[in-house]
Amino acid sequence: MESFNIGRTLSRAANLARDSLASVGVFLLVIQALGVLLQYATMSQLRATLLSAQQPGNPAAALAIFGSGWYWGSMLISLCVASLAYAGAIAGMLKLSERGTTSVADCLTAGFAKLLPFLGLSILAGITVGLGFVLLVVPGIILVLMWSVAAPAMIGESLGIIASLGRSRALTKGSRPMIFVTLLIVGIAIYVIMFAVIGALLGLHMGSMATDMVGNPLAMAFALLYGWVGMIAGNALMVAIYLETLAIKGGGPVGHLDQVFA
Repeated sequence: MESFNIGRTLSRAANLARDSLASVGVFLLVIQALGVLLQYATMSQLRATLLSAQQPGNPAAALAIFGSGWYWGSMLISLCVASLAYAGAIAGMLKLSERGTTSVADCLTAGFAKLLPFLGLSILAGITVGLGFVLLVVPGIILVLMWSVAAPAMIGESLGIIASLGRSRALTKGSRPMIFVTLLIVGIAIYVIMFAVIGALLGLHMGSMATDMVGNPLAMAFALLYGWVGMIAGNALMVAIYLETLAIKGGGPVGHLDQVFA
């Protein structure tokens, strides 16, 4: 039986990322810009809440943020925007890989169509994986690998939340060690490039990078650009891993995209 090929997967991911810049890339840029604007608005309200709650000798002032509707609203907005972005990007890249073409409208259509199930999948998987990491880390890593293609399976095969997790478990069986190596390679590359480029361009020390970024417009702009590139690369890698596992298991074309873009 054919085994998981890291080189082929990374090559497919690179091609997907490159070929989708004019469609998925524009979609992600628009969604990311919208997310930033919404977050800026909610953060302004949160600052006002914190300032009004600050009173001398009040130890509970620091916890006031958790009682603010703006805080929970910003969390919900972030989850919805992220779900819209990932669902639309994955659908666009799947369509591109199957039919050789996709568009910003395709991404938007699929993103809104799959927003709620994708949001449910993200919350369920996130909570479960988080608990797994609390339990000595290893269970969390196992769950990440086991469910690494649940999102593409949901979009590409029009599956529900539980069915997507089960499908991912079946597809990744036997390939998880190689998937781990693939994710490790990409993760190391991303962080090496991030620290090297930000340090070189902005002259920041790694230890103070996060605090320096807050008041540095150039650093913030670069962070947005880097986040955009990271989203394109991350989605391309996720889809590439899914297509590789699909090929190994003898699966044919995705075949359910008409239901997504209907």
